[in-house]
Amino acid sequence: MANLAMTGALGRPVLCIVDADSRRGMLHAFLHAVGFDVHAFDDGAALLLSGLGRQCDVLLVSVALRDMNGQELQSAFTAAGVHVPVIFLFDTPDAPLEARLRARGAAGVLHKPVSGQDVLGAVRVALAGAW
Repeated sequence: MANLAMTGALGRPVLCIVDADSRRGMLHAFLHAVGFDVHAFDDGAALLLSGLGRQCDVLLVSVALRDMNGQELQSAFTAAGVHVPVIFLFDTPDAPLEARLRARGAAGVLHKPVSGQDVLGAVRVALAGAW
């Protein structure tokens, strides 16, 4: 398989914030296999404490996290002056919430279960600024 790697304009990592161990591991392994630098976290607080938020090109985040939901994490980034594309992962469709997130600048919305190609496509769109 050809290397499908793509990094953002600054070559910074994709951050994956998913609380389900198996799903987080699958996303990390897939994105890494296609050439991305990926850092994975099981909750938003761990990401915020890591300091990596200012050093990433894309956030791939579950809407429903244990400690803070994806919308709260996006708000924390915005409040800190960090503007990065956010792709939200939904367990079940929620049209009103999806509309609010898009209005607040979400780069994408994906519904679980999600295919690797869907994730790759959403990350590429976010990196291209085509959202």
